[in-house]
Amino acid sequence: MLSLNMLRWFILLVVLLAGGSSVMGVSLADGLYPTFLSFKEGKPIPVERIISSSPKGDMNFLKLEVERKYIQYRDDQDSVRQIRPSALFCYVSNGTLYLRHNDAFNRVSLPGSISHFTAVYTVYRDPYDPMQRNNPSNYSSTVEQYILDVEDGKIYFFNMTSMEHILKRDDGLYQEFMALKKSKRRKLLFVFLRKYNENHPWTGNRN
Repeated sequence: MLSLNMLRWFILLVVLLAGGSSVMGVSLADGLYPTFLSFKEGKPIPVERIISSSPKGDMNFLKLEVERKYIQYRDDQDSVRQIRPSALFCYVSNGTLYLRHNDAFNRVSLPGSISHFTAVYTVYRDPYDPMQRNNPSNYSSTVEQYILDVEDGKIYFFNMTSMEHILKRDDGLYQEFMALKKSKRRKLLFVFLRKYNENHPWTGNRN
């Protein structure tokens, strides 16, 4: 039985092999992004405006900052503000995107117009359900695959339903996808994710 971390690494390997060169060419501005709009427009709270006793030259600076209860920073008017890490849409550290989802920051392994990532998904059970009487835990966790639509900031489970929805924007790809048998469509999700990103390139948010 694979642990959650091992499962995430396994999925990451599969994604990178399937994603090919589509990871290349995406350039992201480092910093904290309170909203999707700030991320899309490339307007972060930059590292230099964050108030912290930690060395800003540390490669893990932002990763450590988002573990705090509050992050203090100076806004454009030089006023001191603070924000909870849980209120952030995402952050970018050393050009890598970490998206807030399911109460955690998750590394986006395949950035693009449709960006792929994994996150731990927890299901809470009803303790009074007689079917769960012999289960000592009232919750279970697994690793799920998700996609971020960079067009509108929506997050979906990565499955045939979400890909059908996305591919409708590209009639050629949509017709090609829907012409396949359902079992083939399921196996080729990554292939069509890559094809979509190649047809609709997103170079990032760095202005």
